[in-house]
Amino acid sequence: MVAGSLAPWALAVAAEPGFLPAGEGLPGYGLVTVHPVLKGFAHWLRFPGLALGHAMTCLDFSRFGGPGLDRLSPFLAGFKGVVLPLTLILSGWCNWRLWRRRRRTWRAPIDPRASHRAWLGGYVRWTLVASLATFALSPTSISHWYVFPVLHAAILPVVLAGGALLRSRRARAVRGTAWAYALIMLVLAPAFAFGAPPYRCGEPRCKGNVYLMPALRSDHPMFERLGIQRTCPLTVNDPDGWWPAALAEEGVPWTPSTYQEPYPEKQSEH
Repeated sequence: MVAGSLAPWALAVAAEPGFLPAGEGLPGYGLVTVHPVLKGFAHWLRFPGLALGHAMTCLDFSRFGGPGLDRLSPFLAGFKGVVLPLTLILSGWCNWRLWRRRRRTWRAPIDPRASHRAWLGGYVRWTLVASLATFALSPTSISHWYVFPVLHAAILPVVLAGGALLRSRRARAVRGTAWAYALIMLVLAPAFAFGAPPYRCGEPRCKGNVYLMPALRSDHPMFERLGIQRTCPLTVNDPDGWWPAALAEEGVPWTPSTYQEPYPEKQSEH
């Protein structure tokens, strides 16, 4: 079924190779350098916890009359230095717990007598193995959005460990931890929505932020239809600007391209 759903895409790229994603790289790059494998696994561990990306902790509420990044920086640094490593340790322990029983680890999920939890555990293990193999075969390095398709599987080790501990003498501590996590997220969720760079306009963007859009050479109707120009205006019609290969540029016939101009680097002043 999955292969059949990909057939139209295969026919399209066979007719027009320009639709294929382009870029430099060597298949198996992760096997040679190991770095993509380790980086992908690090994202797997941080997704269930509060090990937030740099951009999400660049909080600024000055446009709403609240504290700016300069006042929040000490608190954010303390939060990242204390809370985030603890959640990484917890996530690592939950994954270790899923692998520690080596006997029948791989046969348990297909045993007709196996429980639903055993099936889920096997699903998580196989998903992680397949993900690490994908990271190893990737021709480039790994970014966090490469791991998003297995986000649900990365969270399951914590869920399975928590369910088991709730049936043990540690149930009270587990409930307390769950409530603490929920309270932290109740504070962080609106803070992200109003103060994090992906959801607000203007500076500060913090050094190396991937959400900084450069000036564009042309305009495009999509920007108006999506309300981008009303909510967070882009700089357009700049002769020295950049343009994404996936969009038709005004006055230039569009054809599928295997080459994408390098994204211009711009350091934030903050």
